[in-house]
Amino acid sequence: MTRRTPIIEKVYNILVVDGAEKTPTQLAKAAKTTEHSVRSAISRIRSQYGEAIYANVKKDRKGNEIVVYRCGIPTAHMLKTGNTMTR
Repeated sequence: MTRRTPIIEKVYNILVVDGAEKTPTQLAKAAKTTEHSVRSAISRIRSQYGEAIYANVKKDRKGNEIVVYRCGIPTAHMLKTGNTMTR
């Protein structure tokens, strides 16, 4: 019997391990779920794993603004601010 990969694991692998830059729609298709589930998985990755997942606004070919998620490296200021918030 094969184990189903959880949504959070699929999204984590795409953004963090592969280093891809994807829209919520692309992530939902890859994880075979909804965009809402993708957004909650990203929130859990941020809080539980401490990964810096950024939501950047870009323009597509038609000029429409879209959100694109990517994993990045937090700045020193962000790290310092995060450390003071957890105390």
